[in-house]
Amino acid sequence: MEDQLLANIPVRVKGLRKVFPKTTKKGSPVLAVDRVSFGLEYGECFALLGVSGAGKTTTFRCLTGEEKSSEGLAGILGNDLATSAGFEKARKMIGYCPQFDSIFPGMTVKEHLEFYAVIKGIVRSKRVEQVNTWIREMDLEEYRNIRMDKLSGGNKRKTSVAIALIGNPPIIFLDEPSTGVDPKARRFMWGIVSKISTLRKKSSVIITTHSMEEAEALCTKMGIMVKGKFRCFGTTQSIKEKYGTGYEIEIKTLILDDESQKQNLREICGKRTQDDKVLESEGCDIVGRLLQSMNKSSKKEDLCFMFGLEFKGQYEKKMEPKIDEIIQWVQAEYAGLEVLETLERQFKQVSVTEHYGNFFKFSVSRDDKSIGQLFGIMEDTKKVVEISEYQVSQTSLEQIFNNFAKETDVDTANPQQRRLSTFNRRRTTQLKMKQDQV
Repeated sequence: MEDQLLANIPVRVKGLRKVFPKTTKKGSPVLAVDRVSFGLEYGECFALLGVSGAGKTTTFRCLTGEEKSSEGLAGILGNDLATSAGFEKARKMIGYCPQFDSIFPGMTVKEHLEFYAVIKGIVRSKRVEQVNTWIREMDLEEYRNIRMDKLSGGNKRKTSVAIALIGNPPIIFLDEPSTGVDPKARRFMWGIVSKISTLRKKSSVIITTHSMEEAEALCTKMGIMVKGKFRCFGTTQSIKEKYGTGYEIEIKTLILDDESQKQNLREICGKRTQDDKVLESEGCDIVGRLLQSMNKSSKKEDLCFMFGLEFKGQYEKKMEPKIDEIIQWVQAEYAGLEVLETLERQFKQVSVTEHYGNFFKFSVSRDDKSIGQLFGIMEDTKKVVEISEYQVSQTSLEQIFNNFAKETDVDTANPQQRRLSTFNRRRTTQLKMKQDQV
């Protein structure tokens, strides 16, 4: 039965498990890969996604023979990697780009490709053609005779990918191939990998990456690993539909000219004077009343979020902040809060995921609303709130990935996450108080 499973598909992994034994007397065994299963046909590119330590590289090592799996079935073109005979046959069909470059500092790019062409068993008559082809394909012509210790990190990485691809192997493993590569070269590399896998349909490619953009550009299916297990598996769109939390809305509030801003501030603060110097000299008092009028406390964490550490320090030291900064802050916060309250009336769950200056990014639940309906809501909101531009989109793959990978304890998060969490908790409390009053 297992032989049949192996023979029916180029790459077959079923219940793969890897446990590293304890390294010290007090240590405990480490479960690196926990019953991972997937299959891959020719013409498919599969992405293994996950944070560092999730088990991606260990899975690769089990599939290339660097590590022996503790349990499970792993087959390459009908060959069981758990047996010596199966591994000997399978390794000749694999191209592998490891996470760290397997290069020799004293050898040139050309010498590397010639060396690995011999190791891979490419016949002598085809070696020169293959070497020249992959030097040209990876845009390494001008570095052909340059020693590896003289190359940049990006060109070293491109050479490692060329080594994996030389000989056109049917199974290709690329472990974070674009690490250290500039954006232009990365896009170029994506084109090469895409041509090999999805266009020619003669190879199966498995890739690990931290770049969600790379995964979406290259891969026909993907799986997100957390602590050695697949938390989700499927195509990009199926993952977004199943695990997406809803929609993302990005807005920029309109910044008025100086005179309009000052008039707006006078109205909010109850100032009827036209003397701007008086307005500036009473800046700290104005900020205090603004916080009070906006129903905000002057707690340290609130001030950190709502205006930033620099202004908080000025306010606590009774310094005179710049009046134009106060005006811009007031206007942006009022507009942002008005949009937030509008969305809270339309959706069950709303949170602020990013906010700086006049930019706000909201995450809202789906609630059986289409993206077209959401555009209609934003157009209606623009009639009430001064918004210069906005964007509506599905939950991104990167956000889904972050939702799987992020720490649940807010105390371990970065300062921006802590401030956002404080802001969202405060909004939840305010809403509950309003509901109780009603």
